[in-house]
Amino acid sequence: MVYLSIFFVSFLAATILPFSSEVGLASLLSLGIHNNILLLLFASFGNILGSCVNWLLGISPEGIGFVGMLINFAIAFIVSSVTNNPPKEINEMVENIRKP
Repeated sequence: MVYLSIFFVSFLAATILPFSSEVGLASLLSLGIHNNILLLLFASFGNILGSCVNWLLGISPEGIGFVGMLINFAIAFIVSSVTNNPPKEINEMVENIRKP
């Protein structure tokens, strides 16, 4: 079941969903309770198959990157609009870091 999960996560990450399957793979590898070779094979096969689907649909890597950029911008805008501004000390610390 774990191997199919990493396959589908890798497949979806390689297609239209803008997320990284490497985080899931790294966490499963760090647990050390599954066969590392099988994890790498299933993740690689899912990633390759997802790339083939993109190619068949005519979606280039730049096109997927553009969609990911738009989603990233929308999420950043939403998060910045619903959270409070940072405290004054944090702003001062950031300004001090920016000075050479």
